[in-house]
Amino acid sequence: MASPLTRHVILPLVVTTALIAMYFSGNGWLQGLVAPQFDYTSHGREFGILENLQHLLLLICIVFCWKGFRGNVAVLRSRWIWLCVAVAFAFLLLEEIDYGIHYYEFLNRELKVEEGQMRNLHNQGEVTRFLKRIETACVIAFFVVFPFIPPNRLSAFWSRLQPTRWFVGTCIVMIICSKAAHLLHDLGFAGKDPLNSNVSEFRELVLYYLFANYLFELVFRNNRLATTQPNQTHISV
Repeated sequence: MASPLTRHVILPLVVTTALIAMYFSGNGWLQGLVAPQFDYTSHGREFGILENLQHLLLLICIVFCWKGFRGNVAVLRSRWIWLCVAVAFAFLLLEEIDYGIHYYEFLNRELKVEEGQMRNLHNQGEVTRFLKRIETACVIAFFVVFPFIPPNRLSAFWSRLQPTRWFVGTCIVMIICSKAAHLLHDLGFAGKDPLNSNVSEFRELVLYYLFANYLFELVFRNNRLATTQPNQTHISV
């Protein structure tokens, strides 16, 4: 298994930086790999590497939730919790793919929803800003503050769910990549800008990686702890 430094910092930093470099390189072919453009729609970016990596990470999160729902995660056997989390990630995935609208448009080469009309919930002005505030608060609380609470001050339930401090490194990577992408965009390196100024997609990529990596650790790392420490209390609802 890769070292914590590799999984939490190096991997997301290298992948996201590479995508940022490709997008702002000034090379139309490289930019098109990250976020392509189509004549019939401004949503061609949905078929690029950037968006599809996001979709893949959300699918991985759902798979981990399914593993937990089936009772294969020793430290958290509550099916209701796993089901709720799976539904949340399924909702995120449906939002990201515009509920399949752009696939219909790609296959038929025509718009199903006119430009400017609502395609999803999370890209609607004030809704977007509100959701980003909630998201930022939750990430800071759970992945930046929570890991530094002494385990002996937590209940058995929360101590098993506590992320390692390495997740702070992933949050720092998310901030660095987001700032770099916005700076390059503001300096005019976006060219034709197929992302339509939605450079926050780079931040979302790291965010979804953060979620997938946490679920990975919850499923595999904590399962090993439960195996080696059989007298520990398992969490079941």
